[in-house]
Amino acid sequence: EALQLLAAPNCPSGKMDVILMPDQMMLQIHESIGHPLELDRILGDERNFAGTSFVTLDMFGKYQYGSPLLNVTFDPNRTEQFASYAFDDGAPAEKQFIIESGLLKRPLGGAISQARADIEGVANSRACSWNRPPIDRMANLNIEAGDTSLDAMIAGIDDGVMMKTNVSWSIDDSRNKFQFGCEYGQEIKNGKLGSVLKNPNYRGISATFWRLFASATPPLLVSFRVLMSSVAKLNFLNTKSTRTQTKCKIISTISPTSYPLLPTRARSHFVGWQPKHLTSFASTKTPCAKPVP
Repeated sequence: EALQLLAAPNCPSGKMDVILMPDQMMLQIHESIGHPLELDRILGDERNFAGTSFVTLDMFGKYQYGSPLLNVTFDPNRTEQFASYAFDDGAPAEKQFIIESGLLKRPLGGAISQARADIEGVANSRACSWNRPPIDRMANLNIEAGDTSLDAMIAGIDDGVMMKTNVSWSIDDSRNKFQFGCEYGQEIKNGKLGSVLKNPNYRGISATFWRLFASATPPLLVSFRVLMSSVAKLNFLNTKSTRTQTKCKIISTISPTSYPLLPTRARSHFVGWQPKHLTSFASTKTPCAKPVP
């Protein structure tokens, strides 16, 4: 792969479909679903530290966060995943849908934040030590898997890029506008994988990005249509409940938030390449998101 990348051309720019492989999809979920839904951030507690959120309290139960195929669960009971525990603040840690059929249902907030906001959350207020106050932070988040194979996802794309291995990320302090870069890409033309591409990047806005979700395969590949060199239209396929994940042979990731390894597909996103020393795309008019330390 190293030799392939040395000889590979830079990723072309334009609007096309994108398949994000598991190692990149983990970051996408963490930054554009996990952090925006942390309730203390929504309440403004993190404003001077980790930032705010584009999500507001009046969105829960009403806001279409993603396409009808998008189902996201919070589940600390999955002991094969890293962020697992039995209870928090006296409440049992149990599986909850935070997004169901694309609809935003509940935030990631523990008992204290729930009481302040007068809204139902989940058991996820945690502290790093006995002498530190607990804060709302995501635990095991999973996009519920569908039954579409990676081969089928690729076959359904006329013009796109498959991306893997994250090398850079940038997102604003409300966790809305983002720009992510990968190391390895592969061209998809007329339903078939083609030549290797280097420095593939894409840009999006969390508030609308997941509405383009078109498909997720086991293990987690997510497909989007993105602006290469910058923006993705998600193409998430049919999803099913966590109970079917075992049948799909989903593998857990070793990460603080332990997402299942599913490639995903997005439709019509702006994609392209980016030199390593730059933090914005000269070819796009959208303001660049703030770099994250």
